[in-house]
Formats: sequence, C-alpha cells, structure tokens
Amino acid sequence: MRATVVCLLLLIAGSIGCVLHEWPSSSHTEAAGTGWALVKRAAEAGRYSEAARMAVSELARDYPDRQYSMWKWWEITFGERTDYRDMSRRFGDSLFSLYDRSSPERRRIIVEIFGRPHFDVSRPSTDLRSEVEGEATPDGSIKSLQTTPVGAGLLALSRGSGVHELGRSFGQ
Repeated sequence: MRATVVCLLLLIAGSIGCVLHEWPSSSHTEAAGTGWALVKRAAEAGRYSEAARMAVSELARDYPDRQYSMWKWWEITFGERTDYRDMSRRFGDSLFSLYDRSSPERRRIIVEIFGRPHFDVSRPSTDLRSEVEGEATPDGSIKSLQTTPVGAGLLALSRGSGVHELGRSFGQ
C-alpha cells in the first residue's frame, strides 16, 4: 500500500513540474514512471543486475544530480524493508559489475550515482569501489569510510539512517 502511494506521489510530482528536488520532471513523467516501477519490481524479485541496468538507463535522462535522485528514490522505495541493508549492498554490487561491462557514457552515469563525477571512467570498477568505500583515494592515501563525504553517506544509508543523515554527511 505504502509503495503504491509513493509511486503515485512520484508520478504526480513529476507531472506538476518536479516539485521534489530533482526527481522525474514533466519531461520524464510517462516513461520514468514506468521505468522506475520496473526497477522496483526487478529489485524486489532479487534481480539486482537487471534493476541496476534499468536504473542507469533511467538516469541517462536529464538528471542534474543523479546521486541524489538514485539514492533518495531507493530509500523512499525500500527504506522500511527489513532487508534494506542487504538489498542496498546487492544493488550497489550490481552497479559495480555493470560498470565493467558498460560504455564510457554509461560508466559516467554510474560514477555519478556513486558521487564521483571526476572519476576517470577508463579505470576499472575495483578502483571505483575502493574509492567509494573509502579504502583508497586517487592519490593513493587511505581513508576510512566514515571520513569521506560519500562514504559517510553510504554508511548512513547502509545503517538504515534516512536521507536527512545522508544530507548531513554531505554538509547540507
């Protein structure tokens, strides 16, 4: 019931000119509503590779902040599930796997989803994963997950914290 209401609200928000921050705008309304519903269905069925592929396709449209759009949608859609943390990890793993099989354009979308817009997309997903998880930075130094803004945000989400916590970790 809650998921149906959220989906309906997303469609309404999109049709009135994107009242919500960088969610599907009126130019995306019809296609985005269907696409995001398919992403949700695939993730709920445990088909995370398919969900990741479809989410990247949806975010290939004109989204000025792909990271916020992806993870806000993810939290609203799945945040109350008891397996939220596991779903998030498996979906993230699927994004990393998809990265290795993707064109440079799709790789760019994936690095933006992970909050790394300046990441060199010619590098492998292992480098991207290390940077996102805070194991290493581009200069080779080590940082813990908690000390990087993206890492802290992803850590907050994995612990079940809300987007408000995510925003605080990004200094908003």
